[in-house]
Amino acid sequence: QNVAAAQRGRLYSGSIRLEVAINVVGALLIAWWIGDAAGRYRPVLGVVAAGLAWAGWCAWRIPSVALAPRAGGGRNPFAPLAWLWKDRAFGYINLSWTIMGFANFMILPLRAEYLANPAYGLAYRADTILLLLVGLPALVRIVALPLWGRLFDRSDFVLMRCAINLLFVAATVVIFTPTPALQALGAIGFGLAFAGGDIAWSLWVTKYAPAERTSDYMAVHVFLTGVRALAGPYAGFALYAAGWSPLAVAWLSGSLTVMATLLLARENPRPST
Repeated sequence: QNVAAAQRGRLYSGSIRLEVAINVVGALLIAWWIGDAAGRYRPVLGVVAAGLAWAGWCAWRIPSVALAPRAGGGRNPFAPLAWLWKDRAFGYINLSWTIMGFANFMILPLRAEYLANPAYGLAYRADTILLLLVGLPALVRIVALPLWGRLFDRSDFVLMRCAINLLFVAATVVIFTPTPALQALGAIGFGLAFAGGDIAWSLWVTKYAPAERTSDYMAVHVFLTGVRALAGPYAGFALYAAGWSPLAVAWLSGSLTVMATLLLARENPRPST
């Protein structure tokens, strides 16, 4: 309602860049404040709560138009899930995205385990792990977000999503190598992939949903994201506990992501709007 369709990616990328920068600065300040005294977390929670309240007030001030009640809409909160099979393109993209997202969430927590565990010959210090998993990807995200925003506005969404998936595959495999230079390259790859994912995850339904159904489509998308975010890490650590190495789990994650990408590229559903 507030942003023209042709400018959504570009403008949204600017807000995400600011968010990433503030997250990095905030994390460093929190780490400095708490240090080795875990009991100093209470003021941090107070500051976070105040920030959330302010963010809520800002969101309330955003101009919006209330959606008109739809005949036969009912009160069932799970009713929007029906759009997964009513709108074939929407359902197909969510199928591919769920496979890819599950694979991604499966491996993300194991990166720290691999880099910190002496059993793999690395045993990096905490600051090195923070640099590889947070600092370097965040810097790359800040730089790459405007590019992804313009690509979202001007290119085919499915091709963009496939490119993001393949970046995740490459970064996942490379970061689980014992070579520091390749690990840094993997961190850069994750930064590029997450930058594209920030844009695609937040805006893609605007290219597929009818205007009056955007909130329903986004609700389904967020719901499925929560499902895979809960299931993926448990699956990854279950495989690890069963004797799989982090690299083996990474190859499984990459294979699932390639499969999801091939499914999406083969079908290439077109926007309904």
